[in-house]
Amino acid sequence: MPKSCFTYLNSHGALDIQHMEFFRDLMNRVEDVRDRQAIIAMANRIFGLFAGLFLAITHNRPTATAGTEVRHVA
Repeated sequence: MPKSCFTYLNSHGALDIQHMEFFRDLMNRVEDVRDRQAIIAMANRIFGLFAGLFLAITHNRPTATAGTEVRHVA
């Protein structure tokens, strides 16, 4: 596929690193265990939705099962 198909992913790759740093710093300030658990549960759900979105994209090439599993943050 041409590079133009991946402009969103290319432009957000660097931002993802910043987002993870922001999230880590934010989580380090959340002291209530229940709040932390709720935030982690929601992050896992959102991650699962995005993973499902990408898995739903039709393509013509067969895929291996590796990489199709959604990993949850513990």
